[in-house]
Amino acid sequence: MNLVLTGISTALVVGLASAIVNADRREVGQVIFSPPVVSAPLLGLVLGNSLIGLQVGAVFGLLWIGKQGCGTRKAPNDSLAAMACVGASVISGASAAAVGASMLLSVPLARIGGMLDLRRERKNIDLGEIVYNAEGSEWNGILAKTLARGVFRSAVEGLIFGTIATLMIGTIVSLVCKFVPPSLNQSFKDIPALLPACAAGCALAAMPGKSPAVVFIIAALCLALYSFLWGFV
Repeated sequence: MNLVLTGISTALVVGLASAIVNADRREVGQVIFSPPVVSAPLLGLVLGNSLIGLQVGAVFGLLWIGKQGCGTRKAPNDSLAAMACVGASVISGASAAAVGASMLLSVPLARIGGMLDLRRERKNIDLGEIVYNAEGSEWNGILAKTLARGVFRSAVEGLIFGTIATLMIGTIVSLVCKFVPPSLNQSFKDIPALLPACAAGCALAAMPGKSPAVVFIIAALCLALYSFLWGFV
């Protein structure tokens, strides 16, 4: 029971952090604490494990470093994915295997977050049109209301996304690390060591059609397969 309550409270903390980070990406000042290299270590510090925050921030900060949004094509939301990864790692035991498995499962969340960013951007355009069409005497009041609506929507999305994603991934990783063979568990421990490979993979970001995230997932799965097979040799 205590473990369940601890997991829920951790997920809520991650959700609150995700709300702040998600709003910082667009609606609030952009004071540059939303990138994973900043937000993940800060969250790790709050949750009592700064090392996990540093590991996650370094890896997720590199995965999409060359992917910038352009027009209707938005960059993946690496901030929300990193928040969920840190929280899931802590919930599932904060072991090296838990961190590696959480990284692997959290990478796709960045794409989902990117779709939410695009949806929110379209909503913000609609709010901008309301401000543009406002009468002169009402402009200030309408501007304040529309800004508040945009920030509130962004924060709520981050809160819900961060809390649910942390609980789901944390639960899955806990079960996986408990029941998988020791050889596969060992492979999860090696995933954070892919950081140098991520740095090399970032060079692919400048190449059209290439994604460092895909390289990371393929390399992680190959490493897991190799470690698993090696356990039978």
